[in-house]
Amino acid sequence: MGFFENLANDLAMGFGAKPKTKDFEARTARTIARNEGFNDVSQSQRATDYMAQRGVTQADIGNFSASTAPGYTSLRDRFDGGGMGMSGARFSRGNVSNFDTDGDKYISEQEYISAQTNFPDQYRTSTMGGIPSLSNRVGARPFVSYAQERDLFENTGVPGTNIGTTGIADYVGGGGFVGNILRGGAPGKLQQANPNMEQGARLTPDAVQAAAENPPPRKNPLNFFNFRDEEEENDIVEALRPKIRPNNFARGGIVSLTRR
Repeated sequence: MGFFENLANDLAMGFGAKPKTKDFEARTARTIARNEGFNDVSQSQRATDYMAQRGVTQADIGNFSASTAPGYTSLRDRFDGGGMGMSGARFSRGNVSNFDTDGDKYISEQEYISAQTNFPDQYRTSTMGGIPSLSNRVGARPFVSYAQERDLFENTGVPGTNIGTTGIADYVGGGGFVGNILRGGAPGKLQQANPNMEQGARLTPDAVQAAAENPPPRKNPLNFFNFRDEEEENDIVEALRPKIRPNNFARGGIVSLTRR
């Protein structure tokens, strides 16, 4: 294998475009030590810690078998939610495979909700830092998550959740103001796993069938951010309406002068 081919492979593994090998990880530890000025890898605490974390030694240089340590398996794995080696309904970083309670390699919306209670510190670290934090805060969803939630009942026997975008991601995914008007206020396929159902509803077979036959009423298309529903808007209008008492009609202006 030539120099440039080796370089291309190392770059692909470094950026997560292809699975890492034990050889790559052992050489990475050697590079860490050399960057710190050590010729002996054992002199570098960072290199030693890295090898322990990845489960390799310097004897693994030349061992091209796949790494057994948790890690991103491909470039796609970095963008499909769920952290290393998993996919998920939300964006995560690191190894959060313990969130996957049913072992299907997909961390569902309900499993993320459970993780907030069962693993609060790990949940905050994995979803509220770095790039996952930005994606989650703008209301985006991983590109595979809609199909995974829709198929969850068939695959595991547990109904998925009708997840969807929120905030800025929802506005962009819905085509902005014009897209919302063209759809008459209904969510689009990029905004919800099942546009016929309310966001957050459980995707049981009966509920999905009922929603297909009788979809929910559409929201006001002019209210493209959908900040308030119709009942809330009526309450606001009523609160702003001038409160006129009958006895006040004869106590102002010319009428008042005439009575006096």
